[in-house]
Amino acid sequence: MLKKLKFLKRIDWLGLYACLVVPFILLILSGLIPEWGSWYSGVDWYRPQVTALVEGHTNLGTTLSSLQHDNTWSGGGVHQVWGLGVPFLRLPFEFMYRLFGFEVFPDRLTIGFWLFCVTFWGYRVVVSTKGLPQTGNSGFSPLGNYFLRVIALLLLLFFPVLITLLSSRMLVFEEALVYTYLYGIAEALTLLWFIRKPRLKGWLILSAVAGLGAFIRPTLLFYGAASMLVGALRLFLNRPHPVRDAAPKKFLIRWGLPGYSWLWGPFLFLLGGGLLFLTNLKRFDDGFEFGHKLNVQWSDQILGSMYSTRFDCPWQDEPMISAGKELFGLMYLPTKFNNGSWYEQNLFPGQSSTFRWRDIYLRTYDLSVLALVLCSFTAGAVVWLRQKPNPPEESIDEPAPGSPVEEMGYLVLWSFLAAMPLVWFYLWTPVITSRYMLDFGPAFALAIFALYEWGYRKIKKHKWAILWGSLFLVWLLAEAALSLSSAEHGPRWRTSVSRSAALAFSRIDIPGSDNETRFDGLGWNKENGTAQAIVTVFVHDAEFLELELETNQSFMDEMVKKGETDYPKPAPEVIRAKIGLEYLERESITKTDDGWKVRFRGPQRKVYQSGHQVTFLALITKEYLGCRYTPWLLKSVRWNRTDPPKTIPPKEPKTAS
Repeated sequence: MLKKLKFLKRIDWLGLYACLVVPFILLILSGLIPEWGSWYSGVDWYRPQVTALVEGHTNLGTTLSSLQHDNTWSGGGVHQVWGLGVPFLRLPFEFMYRLFGFEVFPDRLTIGFWLFCVTFWGYRVVVSTKGLPQTGNSGFSPLGNYFLRVIALLLLLFFPVLITLLSSRMLVFEEALVYTYLYGIAEALTLLWFIRKPRLKGWLILSAVAGLGAFIRPTLLFYGAASMLVGALRLFLNRPHPVRDAAPKKFLIRWGLPGYSWLWGPFLFLLGGGLLFLTNLKRFDDGFEFGHKLNVQWSDQILGSMYSTRFDCPWQDEPMISAGKELFGLMYLPTKFNNGSWYEQNLFPGQSSTFRWRDIYLRTYDLSVLALVLCSFTAGAVVWLRQKPNPPEESIDEPAPGSPVEEMGYLVLWSFLAAMPLVWFYLWTPVITSRYMLDFGPAFALAIFALYEWGYRKIKKHKWAILWGSLFLVWLLAEAALSLSSAEHGPRWRTSVSRSAALAFSRIDIPGSDNETRFDGLGWNKENGTAQAIVTVFVHDAEFLELELETNQSFMDEMVKKGETDYPKPAPEVIRAKIGLEYLERESITKTDDGWKVRFRGPQRKVYQSGHQVTFLALITKEYLGCRYTPWLLKSVRWNRTDPPKTIPPKEPKTAS
């Protein structure tokens, strides 16, 4: 017995050492760190936010010239839309680095550190031999159990979602999803730890983790809510048995909470949501806004996306069946990368012909993932149908460790509760991209993990259990290879650079005065007045908004020449305007000699009444969003009685022949 304990202890130490090596093997294998010294992002869009936090504020600048692609002008300054969570995770390293006189901490090493933390936590919860006699298969040797549990951990660490992201271009969009996946897996492991031992400490930690996830990415709010629901269910099912305690006196005990101290759990969860609300309110002037209705983007091809997220979109009227077919095809069927042709058709089976901004450039999932997830959900449903109430002798003070069947049911329920809101959300979002589908990664990974653990614990013969584990390992290796190979066909450039290259990029100056930005007039050609579906204009101290327009006769003639009948007509009553998040009320439409004047009332919210504000103009209805130009020539925009209006050059008078 003593030799057995020494053997297990030695295995534990070797495993902990492996936790230091595995993350960096993953980073090197995926190509994220191609060579020694190249551990800085080529384009680090998180760094300005980290610098701002070091200096004690959240805005990236207080002048219009600081505005960059995908930033917002809100909350009295420039803000980014990728959340504060990742910058806060990088903040301790930045502080430490600056104490030693350095400027830029290697952000790729930060990813490696947090990957190590998740690996270490996964090893302690899933693999550590301390829990083998209670949770492992007692008919197997310690080494056999250890081997099978290592495979279980690999299913989480080398899940194809993480491989796909790390081997991609790894801009800020993909980096946010890497942290989303790691955080989701860490949250799932914390839930598993709590399910096995439902103690007050675990409940408080789980609640805090669940409440803070949305700081990294809003979709982690669904995972947090699932964690709280499953954790509360574990407590409820672990409450005193009615046969033993016929009439418990305390209401909290009857519902699974042995004391008032357990109420700190929901408080911590709500506190995290409250902090998120306050930071959104400060940054975007609305606690429920994450910036995606305010960001400005420098590309004519993205104007359709901006229109859809600020006003409306044809996809809002898409039938449920058609929307479901598109989501299924994008998630599980082979896709063709559109490489910037965001309105291309026939990208994947089931794609709808309805206008929608689509960016397909990453591998998502295949039918094998779907089959494993469905098997897991089915097995989990069977587990819950066969669930028996706690025996009378089980106590809330000394709960029995969760059985394998119970763990399987709870984990699958967590996966299902997190995935279903994501399905509903992405069915109706007006813009879609393949990276959004990777939000399902933590839910799918845990469902497959639960199926694997449930299967090998149900198997009684050692050789069949080894075969079960080997099949999952072969599947995982095949999926990882497919993810690595698909990265070669997607948009990719040198994603990691040296320290000198990173410093050179961070010091690039942006020309222009403080009150000028290249995003002013986006979608509006100020040389000839032609305007696209959405126009972005920056105004100052807005008292009203007045647009002077003419008919774009050349556009109309071109449509007639092509024989088109279904195209936008010049109807001033369909024109809409927003300042920030506030829709402006139309005051009047006046016919002039050359066209029309459309006048809107000024903003009612005080935050939009002074200083520079971003204004969005919708010049057509959503049905014609696919048209490149509108039937309008925008002559001028005026917003108060003192500032000069924004205008196009007057036409030169025709000289008589």
